[in-house]
Amino acid sequence: MLLSRRLTTRENRFDQIRLGLALSVVLGHSWHLTRGPEATAPLTGLLGVGFHEYAVLGFFFISGLLITESARRRQQDIPGFLIARAARILPGLAVCGLLTPLALAGFGAWTGLTPAEALIYAARLTGLASVQFSAEGAFARLPFAHAINGSVWSLRYEVAVYVLIAIFAGTGRLFRGSATLALLVALVLGLVLAGYATQGAAGGLGFVLAEARHVLLAFLAGVLAHRFADRIWLDWVGAAMLALLAATLRVILPWADPLLLFSVPLFYAIACAA
Repeated sequence: MLLSRRLTTRENRFDQIRLGLALSVVLGHSWHLTRGPEATAPLTGLLGVGFHEYAVLGFFFISGLLITESARRRQQDIPGFLIARAARILPGLAVCGLLTPLALAGFGAWTGLTPAEALIYAARLTGLASVQFSAEGAFARLPFAHAINGSVWSLRYEVAVYVLIAIFAGTGRLFRGSATLALLVALVLGLVLAGYATQGAAGGLGFVLAEARHVLLAFLAGVLAHRFADRIWLDWVGAAMLALLAATLRVILPWADPLLLFSVPLFYAIACAA
C-alpha cells in the first residue's frame, strides 16, 4: 500500500499510534521521576537514549504528515488553518494549566501553593513562551522532586512548525514544483545544523536550537514523506530491514547520533502501522 492512501482517508490508525506514543512518554518519564534524574529507562544501552525520546520524534513525524495535509487542504485559507491549530491546542492547554495546580494541591502533592502562584503557573503554561517546569512545593518526596508537566517542553516547537508550514503553504507553491520545498528543507536543515553547533549551551538561542534540532528533523521528515507519499510503498519487510541496518550502523558507528540512526526505521514503521 502507498502512504498516500493513509493520508487521504480517515480509516487509519494515526490517533491510536499517537496515544501509544503518549503512553511511552509517560512511562519513560516515570523512570526519572521515581528513581532520580540519573536513572535510565530499559533499552537505553541499545537505543542510545530513552525510548520515550523516540516517541517524541514519532509525534513530530506524524505532525509533519498530518499538518502538511491539513495545510494543503486549507492553502486558500491560511488564517483558518492557524485558527484550527490554535483551537486544537490552546483550550486543552489552558484547562491543564488551571487544573494541574488545583489537583496537585488537593491531593497534597503541591504544598504551600497560593492562588497567585496557581494563576501564574496557568498563564505561563498556556503562553508556552516561559513554561514553568518545576515548583518548590511540588512532589517534594519524589527522587526527581518539584517537576511538573515536563513533557510540555516540545509544544512550543510544535507551534513554531505550524507557523512555518502556514508561511510556506501561504505562498501557494509548497505543494507544486520543488523550489519552495527546497527552501523549506534548507531552512530547517540550517536550524538543525545550528542546533548541533550549539550543543551544550546553557541558555538563550543556542539552547533553543540545540533542544529543537531532533524534533525539527522529525517534522521535516513528515513533510517530505507527505510530499512523496505517492512514491512510498509501505511494507513490514522493508521496516525490518531498515531497523536491522540502523542497529548495524549503531554497532559500527558508536559515535553517531542514535536518534538519527533509528529515526528512519521508526518513521517508516509508524507509516506502516497507520
